[in-house]
Amino acid sequence: MSTDISFRDILENSPDLVWIMDATGNFVLFNRRAEEVSGYKSRDWSGKSFAPLIHPQEDLPRIRNIFNEVMAGKSLRCEVAVTKADGELVFLSVNTAPVRDARGQVVGTVSFGEDITERKRLEGELAQHHRRLEQLLAEREAELRGTNEQLRREIIERTRAQNEERENKERFQNMVETTSDWIWEVDARGVYTYVSPRVADLLGYLPEEVLGKKPFDFMPPDEARRVEAGFAAIAKMRRAFQCLENTNIHKDGRLVVLETSGVPVFDELGELRGYRGIDRDITGRKLAETMLRDIANKYSSLFDTTSDGVWINNLDGKILEVNKAYCAMSGYTREEITGITISQLEASESPQEVAEHILKVLRSGGHDRFESKHRRKDGSVFDVDVTSLYLDREGGRIAAFVRDITERKKAEQIKDEFIGLVSHEMKTPLTVMLGGLHTLIADGKSLTNEERDNLLQDACLESEALADIIENMLELSRAQANRIVLKTNRVVLEELLHEVVGRIMQQHGVRRVSIEVPPGVLAVNADRTRLVRVLHNLVDNAFKYSPAHSAIRVFARRDGNSLVIGVSDRGRGISLENQAKLFQPFERLGRDSANKPGSGIGLVVCKRLVEAHGGRIWVESEAGKGSTFYFTLPLVGTTENSQQK
Repeated sequence: MSTDISFRDILENSPDLVWIMDATGNFVLFNRRAEEVSGYKSRDWSGKSFAPLIHPQEDLPRIRNIFNEVMAGKSLRCEVAVTKADGELVFLSVNTAPVRDARGQVVGTVSFGEDITERKRLEGELAQHHRRLEQLLAEREAELRGTNEQLRREIIERTRAQNEERENKERFQNMVETTSDWIWEVDARGVYTYVSPRVADLLGYLPEEVLGKKPFDFMPPDEARRVEAGFAAIAKMRRAFQCLENTNIHKDGRLVVLETSGVPVFDELGELRGYRGIDRDITGRKLAETMLRDIANKYSSLFDTTSDGVWINNLDGKILEVNKAYCAMSGYTREEITGITISQLEASESPQEVAEHILKVLRSGGHDRFESKHRRKDGSVFDVDVTSLYLDREGGRIAAFVRDITERKKAEQIKDEFIGLVSHEMKTPLTVMLGGLHTLIADGKSLTNEERDNLLQDACLESEALADIIENMLELSRAQANRIVLKTNRVVLEELLHEVVGRIMQQHGVRRVSIEVPPGVLAVNADRTRLVRVLHNLVDNAFKYSPAHSAIRVFARRDGNSLVIGVSDRGRGISLENQAKLFQPFERLGRDSANKPGSGIGLVVCKRLVEAHGGRIWVESEAGKGSTFYFTLPLVGTTENSQQK
């Protein structure tokens, strides 16, 4: 059989009435067949009790007792009368089984019902006819004691009764041959003496192929022994039986599950003459039950394999179930969390606030989402995003999906700090530029040429600093969006190094800077603008984070087909721990960053641009002895080689 058939398809296409109730006896859903028979819609009765449907209401305690026994773990069968939407009654033969969760706890029931209204009507008619026949027989016996006239009347009455009985038998025969159930009779030895034509549809055999055999002849050996022993015990007590499940072998070899009910038949002396009963095919229902169990197992697996933490709590906030993911993020075991309240895990909300979240879910009948903080077993606190989902309206179950957002909150904090830092860094050059320009406008005529030149030079330098900040931000934005497009050309390195160093000296003042390049004019394949950005960020950092009197070294060396470029300073150095974080966005670690200007994105921009060229970047540093930043680029070669190309 195909495994692509969904539980919903089986449910909706089942010839049985199927409904599912929660632990309080409220409907969760019922299938299309149940809607057709009852006249109700599943959505209208979802969350409502079955009690108003029971007829008569005096029968309600019996039905409730059956429901309670099923919730205790039993599978029971019964007959019940239900009021339809149009006010008419429908009689159902119901098989009810418990529905269990992943821990084996009974959380509801599933019922499969067969419309037996017609059968009950026929049984009523048969009983009425049977009582009538008994009455007629009694009258006949009384008349035999009377006069000849009474005897004549009795003969006439008996003839009429015989005609009526014959008509009843014919009517019964018609009903037997048209009902969807298989009607049968067996003698005291269990041998079939009557078999209705329906047996061909259920087991594939013609009635004449079944007559003279026993029910156990059509069962697998082990099943035959089990059912025969059970039937022998029933026959010994001469009692009726209902809904006896048994597996039979169809004529084509497949297995068919039947549900058998029967009543004893006695002769006039009270001796057991045999049994009369009905069989119905419940193979589809058994398959549905199996699929229900499989689905329950799958949901249990999903519960424990999802990466988000999940728990289920009641309306008092008591945690009833919890998955492995939440245990892992909180440090508690499942046994330690089960049974405690949400407030014992909360680190930021009071018990009253927790209760308000639960009340909000109940009022909306849906879900609630919010951020909070939870406390681990070791006392540490972590940020969480919580989504609460309403599971059932009467039972009071709420599922909470918990996601650890500690890293996201840290990232948001870092970004907020970065925005503040960049705003401050941009404000400084803007203040200098605006101040100089305002001075030139207001007092320009009274200033000397030298003073005007100094103001313009300061504004020019600060505008370049502002442009550097903006360009680094743009490059980082391009890198994060994977939109860096290189325009590579042959770039002579030594010329570029002198250009970058000279520009930075204009900004920071003259320093001792050595530029060391191997003999021969080295050239690289690079995007000149991006290479200037990388060199500017590295040399600018060397100026910022090393003493004013110390020397800075910028150098290059060959390494196979690559060129290694380095910028070395004599600053305080960087610890191994901070070196690992240095090329991450917004990190300014271990280099007197609090007292130095900068946005914290220069090195990550260098890393993205160097990697876009196919190179790599790294740092070597020792506390108290300075740092050297290296990066590689593809080497074109000497001038002579380049000209040959």
